[in-house]
This record gives sequence, structure tokens and C-alpha cells, in this order.
Amino acid sequence: MTSACRRLFAREEHLTPQDRSTLLFRALWLFCLTLPVAQGPKNIAAFLVLVAFLFNLETFRRRLHGPAFWAGLTFFTAGVVSIAINAPASNLLAGFKDSLMIPLLFWIGCFGSLTEQQKRRLFFALVASSTIALLLGYVDICQGKKKLLELHGAGVVTQSSVYLGMIAAAYFGYIATQWHGLTRRTRVGHLGLLGFQLLSLLLMASRSGLLGTGVCMLLLAAVYFGRKKAVVGLLAAAVLGSGGLYALPNDFNQQRLLVKEQQQFTTGKLAPVDAYRFYHWQVAINFFRDTDHKLFGIGPRQFDTIKGTEYAAPPASAIQGKREVERLSSAHNLFLTKLVEEGLLGLGAMLWLFGLVGKTLLQVQDKRHWLWGVGLAGLVVPCLGSFFNAPFFQEYAWLAGLMLGLFCATTPLAARQPVREGLRPRYRSPIGTAHPQHGTSHLRTHGHGHE
Repeated sequence: MTSACRRLFAREEHLTPQDRSTLLFRALWLFCLTLPVAQGPKNIAAFLVLVAFLFNLETFRRRLHGPAFWAGLTFFTAGVVSIAINAPASNLLAGFKDSLMIPLLFWIGCFGSLTEQQKRRLFFALVASSTIALLLGYVDICQGKKKLLELHGAGVVTQSSVYLGMIAAAYFGYIATQWHGLTRRTRVGHLGLLGFQLLSLLLMASRSGLLGTGVCMLLLAAVYFGRKKAVVGLLAAAVLGSGGLYALPNDFNQQRLLVKEQQQFTTGKLAPVDAYRFYHWQVAINFFRDTDHKLFGIGPRQFDTIKGTEYAAPPASAIQGKREVERLSSAHNLFLTKLVEEGLLGLGAMLWLFGLVGKTLLQVQDKRHWLWGVGLAGLVVPCLGSFFNAPFFQEYAWLAGLMLGLFCATTPLAARQPVREGLRPRYRSPIGTAHPQHGTSHLRTHGHGHE
């Protein structure tokens, strides 16, 4: 690989802008195709994306501007500063990779001038790779390697469910917006694949992942089909899903989802796993209250250096079940984990990025563009799905960064030149038209300001 990179850099000055743009797209497509599948190919593809970005750095310098750029830069800076202050420590390199890749993918998606066709190809690469990772996950179950259904290369079941939920919700939005332009055979194929993803999400039986996906799909259905139809559809899906969990063999241990809820409603007490989760929250809150590292945190991926029993009393069920109560991997909440590890600066940067995208999602008038659903899935599913589980890192966080960037590319956040206050946006509905300077479709937003 080293010799190949040397040859590539030696040819850099001979590459045309079109060649550099094509190189970036191909690297990004390969990254999307390997992200949830296997660790080695994914890391190679991530490195190629970084190299391709550096090749296009001169082009990006002319495009990176405005709140979208500064929000990503603050996200990256918060991680790097926290690493520098707390070095040396274990796992800081993994933390740096997350701090780099999330804003990098966001910038590439937002400012990369990808064409509509290229965005579709990236999206279908994501759909295909998640399907491949699911099939490999089923193989792992059949071979007895794992007890719970997970994407083969996208983390544990809680992280896998959030990743799959983002893909499934965005896929649902794509099908809904493209329905009238699809042939009957294509519709059946899309619906069959979406059904397989949703069934697999049920078999994963992660309540937080199901919550994030369900809320996102409900919002999409309300926009596309109306509120009444969305609620009826959600209730029907819940009934069918619950029946399916009981009817299918418990080979994936999926009935634990219903057992937890039954236990909570019959006893009036939290299920042991929920008490254990809230113990993590207590540890994070009490640690932050007592620590001197409030501004910059203790460093990315350093939560497991906290001795949990010094900050909260573990639940009896956790001790009886021989769960880890000393070295906890995270706060079981993406915001609390970010607050402890990267301090107020890191949490503020995350909230700025999420708030910027959320505000833009609300301001967009023409919500029937399929990329609006991609942006909604990239924001809602991680925020709700990881509120009770995974920290914001690794594969699903990288995916969220890319999805948010792809959506923002269709909005005024990606426009090259700011427009004076009071000028009316010139983007048409319902899908948008090519921007005269940018060459990609944009969504019309409410109000005035940047176009």
C-alpha cells in the first residue's frame, strides 16, 4: 500500500480537477460498500477517502464556509484539544479517528459537489452493504459465533440497530418519494428489501434502536401520507411486529424485548438492564459534577478509566448478575458520554452540529426530496437510538456524519456565495433545480438569508 500511495502522490500534479473529483467519489463509494461489513476493508477505504480529500483540498478550500463548516471544525477541534490535554492515554488514537472521520464525511457530503446520480449510487451502496452485513450476521448466529443478531462489522447489537435503523428509515423515505416513478417489479424489490431490514431490526430487539427508527418513520409517513395514515400504519406495524416476535423461533433471543416490558409492567419496577443503564447515567453525572475536567473532558474513549462504584451505588441486580460495575465502557447515552469525555466544548460542538441540521430540516419547504428523509434519519435515529445506549462513535456515527452532509448539500448551507438579507430564495419545488453555481439540486427553505 505504501508504494501504491507513493505512486499516487507522484501523479497528483498531473490529475485534473475532474480526475480528483472522480477519485473522491470512488473512494467514498468503496467506503460506503465496506463500512458495516468488515474491519480491514473499511479502514483501507477510510484511508483512501482521506487521501482523496487531500487531493481535492484546494477545491474544498473555496467551498468550505459558513455555519456548516464551522460546526464541523468545532466538532473536530473539541476532540483534538481533549486528546492533546489528556495525552498520553489508551485508545486516544481511536478517539482521534472518530473526531476526524465524522466531520470529514460531513464536509465531503455537504461540500463535495456530488451529482444527484452519485448521491443515489452512494445511498444504494449503503443499502447493499447493510444487507450484506445482515446476511453475515445471520451466518454468525447459525454458526453459533454470536447469540444476538448484529451487523457483521458495525459494532454490538445496540450500535448495529442504530446503524440499520438509519438505513431503513432513509430507505423508507426514498421509496415513498420515488414511488410513482418506479415500475411494479422495482416496487416489489424495494419493499421486500425494506421488509427484510425491518424484520431484522425487530430480531435485534434493541428497544432504543426501534424507538429511533419508529419515530423517524412516523415523521416521514406523516409528511408523505398524512398524520392519520401514519399513526394507523405505526400501530399496525407494532401489532404485526409483536406477533412476529412471538411467532418466530427464539433463535435470536429476540423475545427478550417483550420479556423486559412485561416485567416492568407487572412488577412496576425497572428491568435489571434498565437499572444497570441508569447506573451508568448516575456515574457520568456525578463524575462530571466532581471533576476538574469540565471544559475539555477526560479524553475520547476514556470513560472506562472511571471507577464506577466511587460515584454511584450499583443496582443489586447488576451485582447478582455479575455485570461490570467498575470499568464502564460508556455512559449509555451519547450526550453524557460526550460531556464526560470531551467536556462542555465537545458537547457544545455536537449540539451545534445537530441543532444546525435540525433547524435546516424544519426550514426546508419541499420535504418530498428523498435526501430530506436521509437527513432526518441521520439526525433522529442516532439521537433517540443512542440516548439510552451507544456513545456517538464508530460506524453508525460515521454514517450519520455522511448522511447529514448529503442532506445539507441540497440546502443553502452548501451554497458557495452568501446572499444579501431580503433576497427571495430561487429554488423551486418540489424537488429543486440545479444551482447556477453549484450544479446540484437544492431544497427551498423558509425565510431569508443565505441561499
